[in-house]
Amino acid sequence: MSGVRSVLAGRLAAVGLAVLIALSCAALWRSAQQEAAAPVRVQDVAASLRCPDCQTASAAESSSPLAQAMRAEIGRRLALGWSADRIRDYFQERYGPWILRSPPAEGLSLGAWALPVAVLAAGCLPLARRLRRARGAAATTGPTTPAPARHGDSTAERSQEPENATWQARGGARGRVRGAGWVAALLSLACGGGVLAAALAGGPSPSPPADPARDDARQPDAGGYLARGRALQAAGDAEQAVLAFEAAAALRPDDRAPRYLLGFALVKAGRAAEAVTLLRPLRARHPDDPDLLLVLGTAELTADPPAGRRTLARFLSLAPEGHPAVPEVRRLLEGNPR
Repeated sequence: MSGVRSVLAGRLAAVGLAVLIALSCAALWRSAQQEAAAPVRVQDVAASLRCPDCQTASAAESSSPLAQAMRAEIGRRLALGWSADRIRDYFQERYGPWILRSPPAEGLSLGAWALPVAVLAAGCLPLARRLRRARGAAATTGPTTPAPARHGDSTAERSQEPENATWQARGGARGRVRGAGWVAALLSLACGGGVLAAALAGGPSPSPPADPARDDARQPDAGGYLARGRALQAAGDAEQAVLAFEAAAALRPDDRAPRYLLGFALVKAGRAAEAVTLLRPLRARHPDDPDLLLVLGTAELTADPPAGRRTLARFLSLAPEGHPAVPEVRRLLEGNPR
């Protein structure tokens, strides 16, 4: 009876250790999740998105103007309080699922996260059965008393009793060792599953270092970005047109035309205040540029209506004869827009 109790005690201790380790792992995982919920940086979100120009690199690694525009857009939306998942959904809606470099937790990744739990569950089930059988055997057998010695027992038979007890003790010790080894193997499999889960579902897989020469060959020039922006604007996607015009402006820092187009796209995207911030420094250097005054005045009408009317009035005074925007601006200022 004492041998059965010692085996049960050893196995219960092993189960308790397994449960303790599992709870500790759960606490560590929850702590890691809370740390991950801390404010994200622009590079963290950009690393989970592909660069549309050089698709072998992420938007965080690429030097493409479009990738730079994406990083600026990510920073703007983070400042507005958007979560990383919401920003990724925003880009996925416009480019499709291929823009994401971090797949959702399904399929192989989900199976990897479930592996440690499955291993522990599968291992604890037979252990529980063995413990239940051991308890049943102990209850039915009951305490045993040594049989009275018969007069004819030989001295050799009596001498074997200590030896049998020794072998029983060794067998119980071997059972405890096997039980401890079984639990150790179980925990090793669970930990291995956790490592595999972290490797498969812990975030975007590393990509090979970007090749600047190859990326430059794939990147559109400023004209290509301008054409893309006009096409997107015509299709009603002002937000993506903003990114394209930002890329063109980065490639042509001395050309005002991409900034004018960017200003119009910002107004159409409902971001007139940003257009005003972009264009007012240009007006300080080019106060008599009618195209600049037209775009800036249009943006100011939404963000700062009195300033917008003054700017558009100056546009009318400087616009060349035959400028196509003059009739509409005049009707607008007279209060009779079409």
